Amino acid sequence: MHGWNSDELRKIADDDDLHVSPFREDGSTYVTPIWIWSVAVAGALYVRGYNGHDSRWYRAATRQKAGRIVAAGLTKEVAFEPVDGPILDSIDAAYRAKYCGNRYLEPMIGARAVRDRTDPSAGRGSMSMKQLLVYGASMLAVALGGAAIAQEPGGQYVQVAEIEVDPAQLDAYRAAIEEQIGAAIQEEPGVLLLYAVSEKDDPTRVKVFEIYRDRKAYEAHLGSDHFKKYKATVEKMVKSLKLVQATPIALGAKTK
Repeated sequence: MHGWNSDELRKIADDDDLHVSPFREDGSTYVTPIWIWSVAVAGALYVRGYNGHDSRWYRAATRQKAGRIVAAGLTKEVAFEPVDGPILDSIDAAYRAKYCGNRYLEPMIGARAVRDRTDPSAGRGSMSMKQLLVYGASMLAVALGGAAIAQEPGGQYVQVAEIEVDPAQLDAYRAAIEEQIGAAIQEEPGVLLLYAVSEKDDPTRVKVFEIYRDRKAYEAHLGSDHFKKYKATVEKMVKSLKLVQATPIALGAKTK
């Protein structure tokens, strides 16, 4: 786990907006970016699957061992390595410090603690302790594997964000995203379009249609003060987030 610039690692660890995209089976295209928690410990970056080794991105990462992350306005090619041993205690402590008070903290780190207690040995028919720590905890180290990604061919960067919101905080979420979109359109020349809509039958399911001038404009948006404020505000409001990269077919609109 070498190659991280200390300033970049600090920015990524502090930002809490990391999206991970391991390679697909073809080894050249990426899976849909997934927003996940991350921590930095002893000069390395660590990510963990909320659903354990059943997380799709985690399975892809362990198979392909490489992919991409986007965080703090940076896009990096990375390598993935399973980890085990005493470092896991330090990683758990980093998660507790960074995400203290978040209701998803205990589910994120609790599975490993329970399994450690209930499966203390590697008897017949059970996983060894090494396997348990690596795969049960679903912890991966992310090592820097290359330089920043070049601009995507084709110019504009288009994606759809699929969001599930806590019903009890829906009004507050709507206010936060309205403020964020207003600031982005007004202050960022590279943000061409942001439309947020909710499903009529289930308003907790929100989709945001996003078009940026290019990938650099998208990365600049992620690093903007208003977007960081939005992410911090909605952290406990958002139950799930999925980012789907898209290719425009036809875009049309009337001015009136």
